[in-house]
Order: sequence, then structure tokens, then C-alpha cells
Amino acid sequence: MNKTYDIQDLCKVVSQKLRQDNEKISFECHKGGYKSMHKKMYSTIIVKTVLRAFFKVITEILSEGDIIRCFGYFKIEPKLYQARKVKNPHDNVLYDAPAQYKPKIKFGKQIKEACAGIPLPEGGNEINDL
Repeated sequence: MNKTYDIQDLCKVVSQKLRQDNEKISFECHKGGYKSMHKKMYSTIIVKTVLRAFFKVITEILSEGDIIRCFGYFKIEPKLYQARKVKNPHDNVLYDAPAQYKPKIKFGKQIKEACAGIPLPEGGNEINDL
């Protein structure tokens, strides 16, 4: 618990997960072999397999209470929220919400800069109600 996983650690754990699940990854090729400019073409099957393993690993890491940090991109950690009183808006009754862990995601510079580069909609800074 309380271990921090970086990108290299995640790559190792995901590759171990793929081996553990006995996932077979094959490469597509054309009739005449691989194209000269594309030695290996990644199929959607390969990408889906790796992404499935990646999300399984993230789930397992967070369930153990550890932190995932991909510098410049994001940091995900389980955060303890204390027990508190919560009001039900439908019947205005107070009830006790137990203490619980929830995922906390903090985005890094790369993600923030990518979002900052999106042009604003027509009309400036106004946000239209849907």
C-alpha cells in the first residue's frame, strides 16, 4: 500500500498481466507480407487487448491503495472521504454517509495545455445551457 507507480512500472505490470492472462497478440499482415513502410500494423484486437489489461491493472493498483502517476499527464490516487451527514433532496431527510475511499484524479501539464488549446465557441466565454 502507498506505492507510487510511474509509466515504466505501469508498462511492466501491464505486460505481466498480459502474460498472466495468456493473451495472444498477433500482427496483421498483407498477402505479400508487411508493407515496407509499416513493419507491423497494430490491429484493433491488439489495442483492445492491451487497453483491457491496462484498465485491469489500474483497478488492481487503486484497490490496493497505491498511487498511479504518469508525469505530465495525470495522477490517480484513492482519497479517504470522512463520514458526514447528507441531506436527501427529495424528502429533506438527513442520513449518515459512511467514510469511504474514492478515486481522485489530478491532470498534469500536458493534458491541461491540450485543453487550453481548444478554441472557445462562438460568443466568447458564455456557457450556453443545454
